[in-house]
Amino acid sequence: MSWNIHISKLVSELGKTVGCMYKLSDLVPLWLKKAIYYAHFYSRLSYCALVWAKTSAQNLNKLETLQKKVLRIFEKFYGLPSELRTHQLFINHDLIRASDLYTYKLILYIQKNKLHQHSIDSSCRYALRNQLRPVPFSRTRYGECLLHHQIPTILNKFLTSIDFELPERIFKKHVRSMLLHA
Repeated sequence: MSWNIHISKLVSELGKTVGCMYKLSDLVPLWLKKAIYYAHFYSRLSYCALVWAKTSAQNLNKLETLQKKVLRIFEKFYGLPSELRTHQLFINHDLIRASDLYTYKLILYIQKNKLHQHSIDSSCRYALRNQLRPVPFSRTRYGECLLHHQIPTILNKFLTSIDFELPERIFKKHVRSMLLHA
């Protein structure tokens, strides 16, 4: 299954939002630009991200390009795009990249549904240093995108660096920070 048509429509809608933000960029303060970003851009970007966000790198790149345009609007930068590096701007403005959105949403889903609490198979007689959750084998990319494959993969990757027992608001902030600095 391809998400090219959905991403094309999403890029078109988000492009209109970026255009409106560009026209307003000199008229409104930064806090209002961020409010517009979260109301009109991020809300559309994150809607059903667990379903479509495992799309191709090319599709995610289109969305990240729009995010970089928004960052340039935040900074009131009107020069060549190659003259302004955006890695630090994502951190400064606390914006999740489109490529990290799936991971962010999946970690929040795991915490909300308490899927991190399921016990690890302890059939091994020996105490291992890192007991990882078994990840089901999949022959296709589609199989790798299913939640029963992705949840153990994410937990194995981030289990030691995430405290799932934090209150929700602090947990979200911690996960955002972790993904931004990764």
